Amino acid sequence: MTTMRLAYGTNEERLDNDGQFESYEECLAEALKGLDVETGDLIHVAEVVPYVPKISATRIIEDINEDAWDKCGESVDSWPELTKTEEDELQVRVQKVVMDYLKEIKELPGFYTCKNGKQFEVKQGDLAWHP
Repeated sequence: MTTMRLAYGTNEERLDNDGQFESYEECLAEALKGLDVETGDLIHVAEVVPYVPKISATRIIEDINEDAWDKCGESVDSWPELTKTEEDELQVRVQKVVMDYLKEIKELPGFYTCKNGKQFEVKQGDLAWHP
């Protein structure tokens, strides 16, 4: 099971630190230390969901067909004809190849979407506790 990762920021549209925290308490403590906030400001905390590129096997098949059609004409018809099972297998294989390649060249996505965002208002006691 994947551990929840949290990020924080003063703007819900842009959270910093790439989900380095596993608990709201840890995330808020670091936010109070690292952000320039005052009493009454809001700190936004959300779970990060790493972006995973989706490669479409259907598009690949369509591209192959279009290329063949352009070069060979009507004789191509609906080639290649894959069953749903074959197309699903192609999807898995292509996805793996692309992700392995991105990892190999050190280009895995370093960005993410956020979900389950929460806002926390900074209170006077919070600032005293985290100088």
